[in-house]
Amino acid sequence: MPETRFSFGFTAGALLYRDSVLLSKLYLETKSWDMVREMVLADNLLQIRTVSAQKRIYSETCTRLKTLSEPAIELIANGNRDEQCQLLWYALCKKYDFIRDFALEVFSDKINRRDYIITIADFNIFFSRKAELVEKLNSISVISRKKLQTNLFKMMQSAGIVDSNQHLKLLMISPQVKRIITADASIPLSIYPSIIGF
Repeated sequence: MPETRFSFGFTAGALLYRDSVLLSKLYLETKSWDMVREMVLADNLLQIRTVSAQKRIYSETCTRLKTLSEPAIELIANGNRDEQCQLLWYALCKKYDFIRDFALEVFSDKINRRDYIITIADFNIFFSRKAELVEKLNSISVISRKKLQTNLFKMMQSAGIVDSNQHLKLLMISPQVKRIITADASIPLSIYPSIIGF
């Protein structure tokens, strides 16, 4: 796996649900990411105090959405919250190999063992295993590693992957989400902790 794809920009802003829905709607209206950026920054549509923070959150949200097909963006703009969150998790897995690998390797192992709680130990075991293969991970500080773990757990909860006690939720994947993901050969449905709807 190329190390250049092991980036950690997801520490910049959790699931970004509200921002993603807003940007998806604006994109469908304009069909131009450049116009969306101008509108967002001109009118502070993300409602963030500083310009630098606006640009950072816009950039992170936009780059996630750009990994998606137009039907996926339409569903984020107009679908129900479960569908929106399922697709935002999918976008995270498309953009970040670290998150995708965590989902594919940890969720399936947990479900196979009928152990439905995601723990910090699970994260640490996964991280250590990856660090043996990806040199970049060995240079991450303890503080940054903790931030990765904290944000990943927050995103899993926001996406409906786990509950507030870090118990995996066996999701019902909507038919629309399933169609979008099965049309994309790069990401399997097993990024979700689900034995329903596959």
